[in-house]
Formats: sequence, structure tokens, C-alpha cells
Amino acid sequence: CDHTTILPYCIRLVSKIVMNGFSISDGEQIAIGIGLFHSVAMVNHSCIPNAVQTFHFDVGKEPQLAITVTTNGESDTIKAGDEVTISYIDASAPISSRQKLLQDEYKFQCSCSKCNDLSHDDNIAGLRCPCSSCNGRRYRLANLAGIEQPLEMDDDQIMFRRNEGELACTVCNESDFSGVTRKRAKAMEVIKKCDSFLKQNSLSNDNHLPTRHGNKDQISDLIGAYSALKETCQMQSWYVLYAGEVLIQCLLEYLPKTAADHEQREYCGRILCVIEEIHHAARFCTSWPPIYISAKSSDGSLTKSKHYLDGLSLRSIILHYKAAKLKLFLYADPREAYDTIKYIRKELMVYYPEHHEIISGLDQCLSGI
Repeated sequence: CDHTTILPYCIRLVSKIVMNGFSISDGEQIAIGIGLFHSVAMVNHSCIPNAVQTFHFDVGKEPQLAITVTTNGESDTIKAGDEVTISYIDASAPISSRQKLLQDEYKFQCSCSKCNDLSHDDNIAGLRCPCSSCNGRRYRLANLAGIEQPLEMDDDQIMFRRNEGELACTVCNESDFSGVTRKRAKAMEVIKKCDSFLKQNSLSNDNHLPTRHGNKDQISDLIGAYSALKETCQMQSWYVLYAGEVLIQCLLEYLPKTAADHEQREYCGRILCVIEEIHHAARFCTSWPPIYISAKSSDGSLTKSKHYLDGLSLRSIILHYKAAKLKLFLYADPREAYDTIKYIRKELMVYYPEHHEIISGLDQCLSGI
């Protein structure tokens, strides 16, 4: 083969896979592979999606991608002709993070109402005031949504061109956030590096990867970074949520390496503590606007289901799921975990069929209590 002709073809092929491929996730939303799904690849992105994608697995069959339609509370039905949208990225992240991912990976920028809601974005970022005696947070003094010349997007969350003095504390009007911004950026470097290794680990059988089942040094670094983000950001912040989820996954990866019962209980207790800390952030960051789940009525039309998820996204439900399983291991009285598992099973049945591994795993837990 002539490499001058085959190389451009390979580049185009890889580009198509990157642009149109889906990260295949298990029931706990852990990436385990990449797949191409022709029809669903035509679904457009929205930072306020009205559908969510999950994956179903049957023995001897290829993974199936399922789309669960949601409504956002503004209307009760998804009508014929309405566009179905999904989010290509973490839609709960701050504007700059979302825009950077969309530009880097999909070569476009989103201009939806959520991407123009800078006041909400300040709440999601939740950067604390640097004054130790103040409980305020950073906010923008002017609405800059109309400015069309974005700066390079990074973790300091300053997405648009602005002059000095346009950022201030909501309580004391402090405007110098450079110190806490640098501290947050340094902590995020640790979190992102570990998250990258964890994803490599889930997609590979290579036992020599640095995070294979985790290690104590890495966990120590993660705990330090997570603590730094709690100091620089309010607890509802996406940065605290993201760091907490990475720490939880790293601790779960490390659990199989711990032989001593007391050490396992120590790590399980720490995971439960982190879940409790980030639970409200998961609800806050993912509920713009609150999510309702739709189901098919007898005539086949899509209607809002009778139960309301109370702001719980699939992300929040999975956190509840992990907490309930850990409580079964830690607590002598399983009744609290039993009630939680029954509730989680009901909610997850909206997204997964009864034979899915996560549902059958919950059934085993219920039958064993």
C-alpha cells in the first residue's frame, strides 16, 4: 500500500470514530469501551438535554445503546417533531469546561441558554472568597454574555474578556481571587491526572498501569487535592463534585487490595463520607432545570411519569447506589440500606431493563437481606 494514500484515509477514519463514537459505560457509569451507533450518532448535543444514553448488555450480543427521554418540567410531553438531544460531555460542568471540551473534541461551541447564564455558572463554580472571615463567593459584576470574543478556556473560569474589578465577593466585595484560583488549578491537575489513569485502567487489562487497583500514595495525593478544593470552593461546586467522584472511584479500585477487615471498613467509611459530602453538589449541578422522567403511555405516546425524581439525575442515583452497597457491608442493621436499595431499584428501572447487571445485582442484595 502507498502510505501517501492510506495515511489520510486512516486519519479520516480515526477522526470519524472520535467524533461519532460513544463511551460505553456499565451500570455504574464507568467507561469500559468505545462503540459506534449509527442512528444515535445523528442526535445533536445540548447542555440541557431531553434524553440520556445508557447501555444494555446481553450475553452473546453486542452492547445496545438505549435513549431514555426526559422532560425538563417546562412541558408535560415530548411531542412528535420535537428534537431529541443528548449531552456529549458532562453537562453539569462550568461553562468554560463544557465549551473547551466541545471545541477540542467536536469542533463547535454551544450557545444554549445555559451557556449564557453566567450567574448560574458562578454558582456552579462556587469559588470561595479568599478572606478567611467571609463566607461569600465570587460573582461577576456585569452580564458579559453578549461579548463574543472568548479567552482561552481554562480552570480559572474566566471565559470572556473583562477588565480588572469585574469580579467580586458576594459579601465583602473582595476582588482578588488569584490565590484561591491558583490553589484550585493545582488541585485540579492532580484530580484530572488520576481521572485519566482511572479511565485507562477501566479500558485496559494492563496490570502495570499506575492506578491498577490504586495505591496509597495516589490516594493520599487525591485526598489532599479534594481537601484543597473544599477549601477554595463551596460544597455545591462542580469542582468538589468532580474531585469527590474521582476519589470515590480510586478508593473503590483500591479496596480489593486491602486484606485486613479494619482497613476495608476504614476505606468504606471514607467513601461514604465523601458521598455524603458531594450528594448535594450532584443534585445542584445536574438539576438545571429539574428533571422529570418520561414513560410510554398505553397509546405509545411519551408522557411525564407520575413520579418526580426530586432533582435526582442518574448521576445522583448511582451515588445513592454505591452508598447503599457500602452500608450493607458496614452496618449490622441492614434495614436502612434495604429501603434505599428498593428505592434505587425503582429509579434505575427507568433507565435499565430488569435483566441488566445493575438491577440483578440489586435483586441479589435484596434477597440476601
